[in-house]
Amino acid sequence: MITLALDTSTARGSVALLRDDETMAEQTFSRAGSGDGLFDAIAAVLGDVVPDLIAVGLGPGSFTGIRAGIAAARGLALPGRTPLKGVSSFDALALTALPQMPSGAPAMCVLADARRGEVYSALYGRDGKPLRECRVSAREQVGEGTAWIVSADVTPGASALGRLARAQFLADGGRGDERLDPVYLRATAYRRCADSTGSAGAGMLTP
Repeated sequence: MITLALDTSTARGSVALLRDDETMAEQTFSRAGSGDGLFDAIAAVLGDVVPDLIAVGLGPGSFTGIRAGIAAARGLALPGRTPLKGVSSFDALALTALPQMPSGAPAMCVLADARRGEVYSALYGRDGKPLRECRVSAREQVGEGTAWIVSADVTPGASALGRLARAQFLADGGRGDERLDPVYLRATAYRRCADSTGSAGAGMLTP
């Protein structure tokens, strides 16, 4: 299975092409400016290969960036009706950072600026699997304890995102996601948080 994966949730985007779980090509790019490099990176890794699955990061992170990534994924999928799979960008970031996790750290806390004096946060175990769903709160309310802090300014690896998406796609019997909603956890306008399966989470969290 060939998977094209892309994430635009942070200041640096990431695009990867995978054959099953093996990375064939990967590129990062700056999202600064109107021509943010996304389609150049896609063209560079994709070439003339036709993907069987397109994976996209749903955030949390830059809401504008995430929406741009989802729009790009939908546009790429439309001609060949390629299945789409949305994945938590935090889940991908946790797996990307996992090899550097200190041996003494009991858990990993991923943080990202949510603006308005708040942060997005999620907690992961030493296996990279979620221990607590992502939420938005004041920084002092995160309660990460002795967890290793990972900033979401680190680019979520599109390769990790692609592996997660492929596993979820196969677990779902080869079904893509009809809806791709950005992770946006505000009290007045929030969305379902992507859980570790990449589908919309059953629980909705408010700040």
